[in-house]
Amino acid sequence: MRMERKRKRREPKTCSGCGEEYSGRHLLRHTCSSNQTEDPSDDTRKVHAAPIVKSVTDAERSENRTLTSLEHDEDDIVMEEEDDIPTNDVCLSESSDNEEELCEIDIDSILDEEDSSQELDNTNLLIVSVLKVLLRWQSLFYVSDLALSYLLLLVKSLLYLVSAASEFSKDLYKKFPSNLYQSNKSISFKNDMFRKYAVCPKCYALYDFAECVNVIEGDEMSKKCTNVLFPNYALRHFRKPCGEFLLKSVTVNGKKKLVPRKSFCYKSIEESLQILVNREGLEYLCESWRYRNVPDEILMDVYDGNVWKCFNGGKFEFFTSQRNYGIMLNVDWFQPFKHTNYSNAT
Repeated sequence: MRMERKRKRREPKTCSGCGEEYSGRHLLRHTCSSNQTEDPSDDTRKVHAAPIVKSVTDAERSENRTLTSLEHDEDDIVMEEEDDIPTNDVCLSESSDNEEELCEIDIDSILDEEDSSQELDNTNLLIVSVLKVLLRWQSLFYVSDLALSYLLLLVKSLLYLVSAASEFSKDLYKKFPSNLYQSNKSISFKNDMFRKYAVCPKCYALYDFAECVNVIEGDEMSKKCTNVLFPNYALRHFRKPCGEFLLKSVTVNGKKKLVPRKSFCYKSIEESLQILVNREGLEYLCESWRYRNVPDEILMDVYDGNVWKCFNGGKFEFFTSQRNYGIMLNVDWFQPFKHTNYSNAT
């Protein structure tokens, strides 16, 4: 196609006045001798105007027709896509179970869930009610935490625009949270009862936070790690304490505070089991593996392994008895050494 176009551009053009053939560039500069003989006293040359209009060949006409047909087809496709877009009336008429559950939320029941020991003013009560409705909406429609945090930031921005209207709106803007951490703190969620330890960043020894603070002349200072990696080593310098600082100083709201350089959160197994057993429908979920349809000689889950079958009547009668529950602890892959690519899994 490119060669054909180049050849078409190079075709000679015929002058309508003198009948001679010229190229496109020379035809623009060409002046007819007939025009010169008509007025010899006139020094100005009359350039022929007809060669400027190029003749359209059959191939170019077919190309133009195809382009116009393609444009009409694209317009038809766009119109069909616009027809497929549902209108707002259709979207509003379709109701799902989540929408019905969201509409059935009783604000009074949400307000009654507040702890009677907490005295909340009107501003805090309104903020807590709005936050609980947003969290209920998040759980019903499976909204991510990132989207909810942006929504909280948007609501706070809207409150900033109306903060100058009254003192109540100004107080509402100041107290409304702008992220998930502040929202959870405003609702006063129950803690997960995790115990936090300070970890030595060098030897990974665990310490209670109270054991890491040393008060010198009224100032709180960080203690050093006293762990000995090789207490029974023959050489004395290998039996020295670690000596790494456990805490670091940070500035929070203009005040210095000591925080662990590395932390480790731990929750006891008894508390975890207590929360797990109190969940609704736990017994049904624990027995659901017995009603699976799995073909023979196909391993789809841990229930199909030899170890599980050994406790399910193969060698022991543990899972065949009532009120017997098995507990399995899983540990992800971890790297015990720092400068190697060796990993372990349990």
